[in-house]
Amino acid sequence: MSIYSLPSIIAFALNVALGLIVLSSNPKRTPNRLFALFAFSFATWNIGEFTIINSSSETMTLFGARVLLTGLFMFPVFFLHFTYIFPRRFSALLDHLRNRVIFYAIPIAVLVLSLTLLQVKVSPKGWSNLFYHSFRPLQPPSFYIPYLVLAFFLALYISWGVRNLFVSLKTTTLARERLQIKYLIFGVTSMIIAGVAVDLANYSLKLGLPLFSLSSLYTILLSLFFAIAVIRYRLLDIHILIRSGILYSSLSALMMVIYVLIIKNLGDLIGGATRSRSVLTESLFIILLVLLFQPLKNKVEMLIDRLFYRGKYEYQKKFMDFSEALIDIANLHELLRGIVNFVIQTLHTQRAALLLRDQGLNSFVPGYGENIPEEIGVDVDSHLAKSLRLSKRPMEYDDIRERMGADSPDVKLLKRIRASMVVPMMVKDELIAIFVLGEKSLKKRWTVEEINLLTILSNQASIAISRALMYEEVKAKERELMRSEKLAALGELSAGIAHEVRNPLGIISGSAETLKKKIDVKTRDELIQFIIDETRRLDGLLSNFLDFARPRRPNLQRCNLLEIAEDSVALISKRARDQGVTVEKDYDRNLPPLLLDPVQIKQVLINLELNALEAMKYNNEGTLGIGVKKGNGRVTIKVSDTGKGVSPEIQQKIYDPFFTTKENGIGLGLSIVHRIVESYGGTISLSSEEGKGTTFFVTLPLKNQR
Repeated sequence: MSIYSLPSIIAFALNVALGLIVLSSNPKRTPNRLFALFAFSFATWNIGEFTIINSSSETMTLFGARVLLTGLFMFPVFFLHFTYIFPRRFSALLDHLRNRVIFYAIPIAVLVLSLTLLQVKVSPKGWSNLFYHSFRPLQPPSFYIPYLVLAFFLALYISWGVRNLFVSLKTTTLARERLQIKYLIFGVTSMIIAGVAVDLANYSLKLGLPLFSLSSLYTILLSLFFAIAVIRYRLLDIHILIRSGILYSSLSALMMVIYVLIIKNLGDLIGGATRSRSVLTESLFIILLVLLFQPLKNKVEMLIDRLFYRGKYEYQKKFMDFSEALIDIANLHELLRGIVNFVIQTLHTQRAALLLRDQGLNSFVPGYGENIPEEIGVDVDSHLAKSLRLSKRPMEYDDIRERMGADSPDVKLLKRIRASMVVPMMVKDELIAIFVLGEKSLKKRWTVEEINLLTILSNQASIAISRALMYEEVKAKERELMRSEKLAALGELSAGIAHEVRNPLGIISGSAETLKKKIDVKTRDELIQFIIDETRRLDGLLSNFLDFARPRRPNLQRCNLLEIAEDSVALISKRARDQGVTVEKDYDRNLPPLLLDPVQIKQVLINLELNALEAMKYNNEGTLGIGVKKGNGRVTIKVSDTGKGVSPEIQQKIYDPFFTTKENGIGLGLSIVHRIVESYGGTISLSSEEGKGTTFFVTLPLKNQR
């Protein structure tokens, strides 16, 4: 096999593979069958060229020429038929068997007549060292009549097919179909223009190249275009296609120049010097060229992007940056508003709304929207929701209407709000939101690039929305928990008040009942004193409760904390002496005046000191320590005792309202202390060991003291 027939055998393998892949994917579908025939006609063209290049006789050359012409003149027939049904049925012209027979019979009959009259002769060319064998027609005049008719049909069918594609392009509104049609138009016209340009250059510059010498390169290019457009059904951008065309055309031209001017001549030079064939040498140079292809491709690709597509990639970068910024937004309303406004401003839509799933209503309802009615909704089990779950991609209104029918409730809803695009928001195959977009400004159509960017944005936005929804759910649960805790606290508070009030009321009631009887003066005076004492106790209880439930506004002033501490010690010193308790003080004398409410701070200290004395009530001795220190930007007040200590179980409850271990305690003292300390931005904690004592630590910040 001649190494120069390598392009034709590569093209043959590519076209056969493409045809088989398409046919096997859905053999019963007419577009798949026609595309397979289209690809096989190219393969026939390629194998004919391969036969000509490797022929060793005029008989083989004639056979190759007939095979080549068969593929060349049959592909326009399959192409025209293909354009009648792709991307959707264009016309019913070829639905009838009679029309299809006429459609195929005329070009086939003329082709058979031409091939019967065809005669060839092996003819060396000026570039015969590039192609070992070529041919030239050796025909009687009768050959040219059917040949010209056949050429006319070739041009007619191609032109007719391109015309069909342009009509389909004008009538369809779906971005996917418009893109696929553009692929076909661009691929066919590119091949024709390239072929005409090469042939004109061959003729005008007298290059002496055979007419079909570069045909395999044409078929490779065209087959790639059709493969991308038909097989994969990818929503690729036509600009990417043109960009790739520019890229690979530039590289192909560069490789051809390197091959002809360097590798071929160098190989011939080495072959002439050694009087041997230069195929091995050329093969080594070709391998080296292939190794250099990828780095060269990357450089050329970067240059093309920099020169032609700067704006497009900046547009993509804008979407990417916004998608990344969504991760930092946790507030659901802010997130939805940001997504809607970004899409409206960037894609120039007139209206948009994000519909979130409402579990209670079992439908998708507006979470945030611009210029779209708030009363709209889509059922979770509706046809539209099911279609979005299956497609997992943005769907245009026309596509939805075609799938569901104009009478579908979902289609009527989209039409009423003038929606043109619906984007599913999916997380792990679950539809969590629906993004409805209105018509674009100036009635522009959606491009595939915009649809692709919406797909990328929806993926990132779905994750962000899912996270925000979970955050909202957590906050709702926290609010419910707080409400439950408040109700529980209210119940506990009520029970505590009822318990504390019932005892003195019982004493007062009993004393009053006794006073109604005839009693001596001494007993009467005792009962009156009972009533007075219990009334005072109720008054103190209510005062403490009001301090806890509705603390008064602090009266802040510059105070000497050490003086406040001394005053508190003075108030409890008599009781300490009666219990045999020693008071030890440890003060930082360099403490500056602080901005405090002296009444509240004194209340904190007295409560802690009285609790300490209560803990040492049955010791008949002990030590009460009070210390005030400054350090690390805060003031620490320490109140300690050598009493019985506080068990770990009780430590978790001591700040709860009405929790007490005292015989006659109310259980609001430490709750009030805790609230006062927190109002200053401080903290309160304790360290205790049963049988050895307890120490309370109150820390107050100094940062707000200026």
